[in-house]
Amino acid sequence: MSGKAKRRAFALLALMVVLSMVLSACAAPTPVVVEKEKVVEKPVIQTVVVEKEKVVEKPVVQTVVIEITPTPVPEFNWKQRAGETITLGLSQHPWTNAILPYIPQFEELTGIKVQYQIFAEAQLRDKMLIALQAGSGEIDLWPSLKSREGLKYFRAGYYEPLNKYLEDPNLTPPGYNLDDFGAGPLGGETFDGQIVGIPTIVEGPAIFYRKDLFEKAGIEFPKTMDDLPKAAEACMKAAPEGTYGVTLRGLPPAVAYTLGPFIRNYGCDWRDEKGNSQLSSPNCQRAIQAYVDL
Repeated sequence: MSGKAKRRAFALLALMVVLSMVLSACAAPTPVVVEKEKVVEKPVIQTVVVEKEKVVEKPVVQTVVIEITPTPVPEFNWKQRAGETITLGLSQHPWTNAILPYIPQFEELTGIKVQYQIFAEAQLRDKMLIALQAGSGEIDLWPSLKSREGLKYFRAGYYEPLNKYLEDPNLTPPGYNLDDFGAGPLGGETFDGQIVGIPTIVEGPAIFYRKDLFEKAGIEFPKTMDDLPKAAEACMKAAPEGTYGVTLRGLPPAVAYTLGPFIRNYGCDWRDEKGNSQLSSPNCQRAIQAYVDL
């Protein structure tokens, strides 16, 4: 075999070997058995420990600061009538003595000059009636006994109703409380809803008696107005000569004030609700007779 033929045979053999290797590599793989995992659902019980926070209710005190702006109240002007003058007509009375020391304080506070005249009670009443009838206006303020002349003076227009002054905050200071006087005293100063005066004193008659004369007469102190004249007569007989059984105010200006307690103790009044006189009623007649008997 020539050399050329040997080389050709070697190349062919090499080609076959390569092809066999390629064919071997491309052959079908050998089957491999693989076990697949089966998923199975199983219930799992799991214990979980949870710490529960204990809820405790505690009172909470909360301080809340609220800022309130008050409505400004205008200051009362005490000097609004400064420079004017008022005149008082006063009677000789303990109240007069008590009020006089306060006049300088009033003048300093208001700037109003206060003049006053002091009379005996009967003289003051006469002077006031004349001045009121004449409309002179020489006295601005005076003590008036409403149970005596109140209705008559009111109907005559001698009183200046005070309601409009008391209800005006510019004329009445905020600290002035009219209700402090009470319904009784204030009612005595009121006619047809009009306040015509301010109560200054509340007074009433009291009976003072000598215990020794009652013991000497052998009687007890009277408990009713009917018994009073009899007791006075018995004491007068037991007393030394010249001693009176009872002493009362008897001058015309004051007799109504003294008779008033008798009138009311017998269950009547000077007038009815319409202002008509009740002096002719049976109870008033008994009261007047008891007063006369004294």
